Amino acid sequence: MKLYYIWDAYCGWSYGFNSSFTDFHANHPELDLEIISGGLFLGENSKAVGDYGFFEIGNAKIAQLYPVTFGENYQKMLEDGNMVLDSTGPAVAFAILREQIPKARQSELAFAIQKAYFIEGKSLSRPESYQSILSEFGLDKHLLNQLALALETGQAAQKDFQKASAMGVQTYPTVIAQIDDKYYDFRGRAVTATDLENNYQSLLEREK
Repeated sequence: MKLYYIWDAYCGWSYGFNSSFTDFHANHPELDLEIISGGLFLGENSKAVGDYGFFEIGNAKIAQLYPVTFGENYQKMLEDGNMVLDSTGPAVAFAILREQIPKARQSELAFAIQKAYFIEGKSLSRPESYQSILSEFGLDKHLLNQLALALETGQAAQKDFQKASAMGVQTYPTVIAQIDDKYYDFRGRAVTATDLENNYQSLLEREK
């Protein structure tokens, strides 16, 4: 079985779901998992947070469903309303940094990137926003220079965006399980890590 997890760093629902998915993945480091950045905020949909007008309502629902919080600096950023959301930045950062860590920690990395935004209110298009993440994962601080160059071009994100588009994914988060040549909705209605574990065990039965 192979899992494809398609997410977007600026997506609040991905943030909530990651709190459960990271716990599930920690219990199964052996999983053949590919995490793919989608492009929720691109093109005409990339604009200042103040232009959206629905984040507060959505965040309240997310906090009710998942054990996540939204930090004071994030709330101040929303009130200010000027930060432009562009999914290219975090997709680039994830593409660069995931190559530097064990695959079993990639879901943890995705969650850490989201915390920089949803708790600390940082723009994920700026290299300095990833400085604490480099320390958290024990990565060389010189990676910040590589990350800065990659963020300027945005090219590192394109492979993920193209893959997500080719898979027909339009909502985030999406988790797809591949068993031989068949594909299944792995996420379903799962909210907790236990829900995901139950889905996993059900799909393992299909492999027998």
